[in-house]
Amino acid sequence: MLKSTCAHGAPLNLAPVVVNEITVLGSRCGPFADALDALARKQIDVSAMVSRAFRIERGVEALAAAADPAHLKLLLKINPR
Repeated sequence: MLKSTCAHGAPLNLAPVVVNEITVLGSRCGPFADALDALARKQIDVSAMVSRAFRIERGVEALAAAADPAHLKLLLKINPR
């Protein structure tokens, strides 16, 4: 996964991507203000998007689960609530 919102480009050697046949997926930001507003008004049911939740102590297990395409989103819980 490749994610960046930096304003400046960076030199990138893509040879290892080709040689090692690595699949790269991009992730893009959207209009945060609109999204946060919709979340605050509860217009979006985000709980339906979360496949599983893990406590932060089980982060390695969560990363392994993230490799399963059946999961849309996984949630890492940092606090005990």
